[in-house]
Amino acid sequence: MDELRVYSPEEVAQTRARGEEKLGQLTSEQIRGLRHRAKNDLFFLAMGVLGYDKLSPNLHLDLCKWLQSTDVDKFRLILLPRSHYKSTITTISDSIRIDLPDDF
Repeated sequence: MDELRVYSPEEVAQTRARGEEKLGQLTSEQIRGLRHRAKNDLFFLAMGVLGYDKLSPNLHLDLCKWLQSTDVDKFRLILLPRSHYKSTITTISDSIRIDLPDDF
């Protein structure tokens, strides 16, 4: 099982500064495209934006596609064994995706 790591304020500030530096190198069209992809591609949001690098395209990509295709369904049941990052995708990443604005 992975160990929980608490980040210091200095580490958070350094990471934010690196992110803002990368953001400054992008055009407004590229930023708009990334925002659109993050809103419409759950796997990209989880891996590329949120940094969950232990997700597998063979399993989690299909789960993400299925979740997005069943957005309007009232009830959904997802069964995966423990430690397969079900909560990472369904509870954390998908909740963030749903809350992202549609302003592109």
